[in-house]
Amino acid sequence: MLTAANAVIDDRASIRSTAKAHNIHYSTLCHYVLNLKAARAVNQPALRPGYKSNRKVFSDDEEMAIATYLSTASDLYYGMSPKDARSLAYQCAVKFNIRCPEPWKTNLTAGEDWLSGFLSRHPHLSIRTPESTSLARGTSFKNSTD
Repeated sequence: MLTAANAVIDDRASIRSTAKAHNIHYSTLCHYVLNLKAARAVNQPALRPGYKSNRKVFSDDEEMAIATYLSTASDLYYGMSPKDARSLAYQCAVKFNIRCPEPWKTNLTAGEDWLSGFLSRHPHLSIRTPESTSLARGTSFKNSTD
């Protein structure tokens, strides 16, 4: 990619012919040439080709900690509703000193879009409004070793 972009910038080759010669789509090469020119203008190193991922609020380890907590709470018959899970995410962001979006700070909860993305990254979780269990049913569960 860098060789093709340098050919376009330095040798003044056409983008389409250079893209065809290097087996790259011409629009991808065009974007990379523009980025490389901008990087050269401010004496920055060449950027990596490709698209940037969306900004995630939590790192993978922090998200795994939240997912583990939600799973453990569910195993202890303390399932959390979607609103509770979003509130937990905001509390974790505050605890971990993470920059979070402004609507999180005003509503004191994470957004619905964060929850849907979180659940798509952790498909083993099922966050639903929990149904209450009566005291009689909760105490009548039998232990399998009895």
